[in-house]
Amino acid sequence: MVITAGAISKEKKLPYLEKSIATLNLLKILIRLAKDVRALDNKKYLELQENLQEIGKMLGGWKKSLL
Repeated sequence: MVITAGAISKEKKLPYLEKSIATLNLLKILIRLAKDVRALDNKKYLELQENLQEIGKMLGGWKKSLL
């Protein structure tokens, strides 16, 4: 979705970015669930969450620039 959004015209980007943000939010939930069932240790969970937060900020800024 992000690759597609980067390759299309500005007027068509918003739905792709919104889908990317929704997918990222789902991934955050699944990562949290993996930690809760002890499939991930706390250190790896914190590392992943930090990276996901940064990606979320980038996507949010990109979306904001389109509005």
